Parts: sequence; structure tokens; C-alpha cells
Amino acid sequence: MKRKKHIAVSIIALVAIWFLGVDWSWFVHNCPDCGYGKDIAQYRLFTIPIWETTREFPTIAQRVADDLGVPCTHKNSTSWHKHRWWGLLVCKSPCINGTLRLIGDDSWYDQEASAKVAAVGVDDSSIRNDFVQNVFEKHDFGFVRTVLTRAGVESNPPTERITTP
Repeated sequence: MKRKKHIAVSIIALVAIWFLGVDWSWFVHNCPDCGYGKDIAQYRLFTIPIWETTREFPTIAQRVADDLGVPCTHKNSTSWHKHRWWGLLVCKSPCINGTLRLIGDDSWYDQEASAKVAAVGVDDSSIRNDFVQNVFEKHDFGFVRTVLTRAGVESNPPTERITTP
């Protein structure tokens, strides 16, 4: 009888340790200044990451900023914990469901477009300051279209804005 009790207590303890000590977590990072996003998924043992994968979501605004020579520093970046799967089985605390990112086709912004935007940045240094003020500070992402038009990049880029719940 004692042996069965010890086995039952041991199994309960192992299950408790498993569910409290092992988890899969998804962290979301967003930059409100350029729209850049990054998702980090981790397998963790007692909250210490043992395996991690990262997926980045650069935006046209960020790429244009890089080409103009004024890259975003992501100083206002925010992060939050989207999912935590306790014991790899139960999504609990937090478990925030819903659509997170809708990604469009940005293949039209190729090396040729990048070179045109960079040339505009070299020719007109004031556009860099205007870009920082309008996009990074005022969050007027429509100014990205102005820069692209001035550079002669033909496209119909959507005004990008990533929102979080």
C-alpha cells in the first residue's frame, strides 16, 4: 500500500513539475515608429530558454529609412507575451488569440527601387530630416509614399501600420 502511495505521489509530482517547469512561449516585439515587428518563439525550462527561433517582419518604411541613411533605432519598441503553453499542452496565462500581422507582398521594393531611394537621400539631404519628423516622430506613414514618388519608384504600396491588440 505504501509503495502505491509513493508511486502515485511521484507521478503527481512529475506531472506538476512538467507543467510548471516546461513551456513554449511566443513573444511579440513591435516598433510604432517604423512598423517593424519581430516574433520570438521559445521552448523554456523553468523560464530559461533552451531553444529559440526568431521571425522578423521588416516594413517598407523601415527599408526606405535604411536606404535614406536614417535607420530606425526602435527606441520606442514594445514587447508582450502572446502565448504560453504550460507543459506544451495547455495555453494559459497569457493566451491572447486573434490576428496579429497581415503581411503584404513587398517584392516590388527590389534593389532597383532601393537604389533610387538611396539616390534621392544623397541628392536631397533635407528629405532625411523630413522622413524622421514625419514617419518616426509623427507616425505619418503616408510620407513613405511621398519619398517613393519623389524617387520615381512605381508601385502602389499600402500605407503600412501594424496594430496590436
